[in-house]
Amino acid sequence: MCPRCNTTTPPEWVKATGRGKLLTWTVVHKAFIPSFAEEVPYIVAIATLDEGVRMIANLRCLKPEDIKGDMEVEVFFEELTGEINLPQFRPSNS
Repeated sequence: MCPRCNTTTPPEWVKATGRGKLLTWTVVHKAFIPSFAEEVPYIVAIATLDEGVRMIANLRCLKPEDIKGDMEVEVFFEELTGEINLPQFRPSNS
């Protein structure tokens, strides 16, 4: 049972386009984990995908000063190792 809406209907998988609009973001200026020291500053963003769900990921491929509210973004996958691919956002071309 969902504690929020009390439904007993299980959620279902929906194929997402990976496209959406930027809802909010923060720029991280200090790496609290040493392995991220080379990455600062980096942008952590929340976007609302076209299907209505919200997703958190890093926003890549632009400078913090170039971010605009409600900008269109898309998901891409960055390969960290041969086994791990991390979802990231980038500005959408369309």
